[in-house]
Amino acid sequence: MLRIIRSLTTVLLLCLFLVNLTAMPEPTVAQSGEDCTLDVLPRPGTGTLPPSTMSISGYVILNRQPMIEASIIATAENGTSMALNLVHSPSSCAPFYEIPLGQAPLRLQAGQSVSFQVTVSGFTTTIQQRIPQGGGRLDLSFETTAGCNTEGSLIALHERMNDLYFEANVGQADTTASFLSRTADVVKVNPSGSSRVYSTFIGGEHDDFAWDITVGSDGTAYVVGTSESHDFPVSADAADTICGAPGAPCRTAVRDATLVALQPDGTGLRYGTFLGGEGDEWGHSIALDAAGSVYIAGLTASQHMPGTGPTVAYPHKHRGDDAFVARFDLLGRTARASQVPDADDAWTLLFYLAGDNDLSDHFREQHRRLEAVAGQPGVNILVLRDGAAQGDSMRYYVRPDGNTIEWPMGELNMANPDTLRDFVSWAMENYPARHYYLNIADHGRGTTGIAWDEENNLDEMLTVSELRQALMQATKDGTQPIDVLHLDACLMSMFEVAADASGYADYMVASQNLAWSLFAFDRYADAVRATTTPLQLAQRVTEEYSVGLRAAGVYPYTIAAIDLRRIGAVSQALDELVTALLQHESRATVRAARSATQVFDSRNFYQLDPTDEYVDLADFARQLIARTTHADVRNAAEALVTSITAAVVPETNRFRSDRISTAIGPQFWDLDRSNGIAIYFPPDRDSAELNLYISHGLFWYTQYGSWDDYLRHYFELGTLTTLPRIQPTPAGRPPVGLLRYEVYLPLVRR
Repeated sequence: MLRIIRSLTTVLLLCLFLVNLTAMPEPTVAQSGEDCTLDVLPRPGTGTLPPSTMSISGYVILNRQPMIEASIIATAENGTSMALNLVHSPSSCAPFYEIPLGQAPLRLQAGQSVSFQVTVSGFTTTIQQRIPQGGGRLDLSFETTAGCNTEGSLIALHERMNDLYFEANVGQADTTASFLSRTADVVKVNPSGSSRVYSTFIGGEHDDFAWDITVGSDGTAYVVGTSESHDFPVSADAADTICGAPGAPCRTAVRDATLVALQPDGTGLRYGTFLGGEGDEWGHSIALDAAGSVYIAGLTASQHMPGTGPTVAYPHKHRGDDAFVARFDLLGRTARASQVPDADDAWTLLFYLAGDNDLSDHFREQHRRLEAVAGQPGVNILVLRDGAAQGDSMRYYVRPDGNTIEWPMGELNMANPDTLRDFVSWAMENYPARHYYLNIADHGRGTTGIAWDEENNLDEMLTVSELRQALMQATKDGTQPIDVLHLDACLMSMFEVAADASGYADYMVASQNLAWSLFAFDRYADAVRATTTPLQLAQRVTEEYSVGLRAAGVYPYTIAAIDLRRIGAVSQALDELVTALLQHESRATVRAARSATQVFDSRNFYQLDPTDEYVDLADFARQLIARTTHADVRNAAEALVTSITAAVVPETNRFRSDRISTAIGPQFWDLDRSNGIAIYFPPDRDSAELNLYISHGLFWYTQYGSWDDYLRHYFELGTLTTLPRIQPTPAGRPPVGLLRYEVYLPLVRR
């Protein structure tokens, strides 16, 4: 009885939270009017019935619907059936309207199936269930909530008592259910209701509940609920991988809120995560916004709810429950939480100078210049610099007039993610601020990494996966993210890099092409005041880089700032383009588009040529638009361009084409079609990094995105173990362009 009472309370709160979340943008639906919502939930029953009969009981909850027209028809294998029709016009979410379904005069035998046909406001769902051996009480219990996606298919979210057998499709996300416990189910049917697209369990060993669902434009179903199962399906890198808390595991004491994202075809999970502390959490409502973030709302009885902070400064009183709202990116990671550090300072600027290579002298000089601009009220400047000498790693708190504080660190490996993590964590703990800027300066190449360290290993660098690992740990899983991440190196402004950094930083500043040894640390620091916003700093950094190069002479360059909170939308648009290409477009058309696309100097350095492997993502989409004859491809490519335009911060995509003297002679770099975000698309299958890319050895993103799948199709690689026909020479470490200053002295004749 206690469980049923709690269920009634939480359903009412679900209604209230839905009202609150309606202000957030939600996906477009095929049906006009209000949400198509009918909840049919279990009510208590007693005893069991003989195998020849069946009892159907339940109640109906009408929720935010101006007119409900519903029918439920149960049909046995022998053709006997019972039906219920309902027409009602509720004025508000509450109170509940209970409709007794009565006794069903159905003649059934153990092992036979019964079919339930449910029609809600014109949408029909058919659910087939099997009577358990030995008979038993059969509860019709399911929910259809927020049910229309952009294709017009109904998403039916329901839960049931598992003394029944639900016939989930083989190969779906979860085809097993826990015996004698509740398991959440998701069913998708086609627009006419005539057939089931997919159905799947979501749950583990104990009780699992599904309370709300929403559907993205790509068909991904996002489901929020509650679980008592320690083995609930969660991702390895989920925001919260443990049900409950140490000393208070799920089932024995508490339950956690859950969030899962189902693949559009229902064949698996995109991700799954718990969310909870030492008390009960109930996830009730869910919504998507235009930028691709997922919001869930619910109740918590925990004093230490992970990922939250004192935005609302009312401590939990151990009486009743508190409300919570959490935001996740499209990859299931918690986005910026409400936690605000207890600090008076506005900014802490961090410079991670990996100079254990040919850049050692550059960093020593530029580091000294920081003292000239230090001392701004509310602004801390911290530096970790490693040079070419043995044992010269040093941390600095930069202060004006030669009063800089130094901490000798021995010999650090700047290519070790722990070194970066420790520096950022130390800075946040000892110099907390409202905002953080992190500059990682050195050589760089998107598919290779950044921060070469020659003292430890000539070929050792910080890979992008390791960069993500360091940021994830230093920012406490993104609950205290970096505001501006500046990858002050060559060839780092790539979609894959941005996707791996998203969730751990808000803005990323980087160059699509080779960079120059400007390293204007003093200019970047001098642009910061206590009132400077992260957006303003990201814009100012690109401006100072551009102005500095133009002042130094004729130098072609690229620089851009990316709003990482919008990368989820770019990822979704890219997935939709991949789907359209796989379904409609020939390799020949794609090859022609790729050949005409803006490239960046990823190999055979100092010249832009057909061997380069990084292409401008927006320009590639535009080349497809110009060549395709398929509307689906054109529409998807246009949507991708739109998402990139929204993700690149206005007035920060700066570039210049010009002639330049290089180590291989004069060259002209045409960079006029740079749009701020590059992507890996080698010209042929003999790229040294292609196999690592498609086998998820370079980026975390490729485990979840679909671009690697398209490359496998495009190059006809088949399996992950396919080797290139030849073993090409790796590109090596990109050079940093050295600025040359010419000084003219007067000629004096006597």
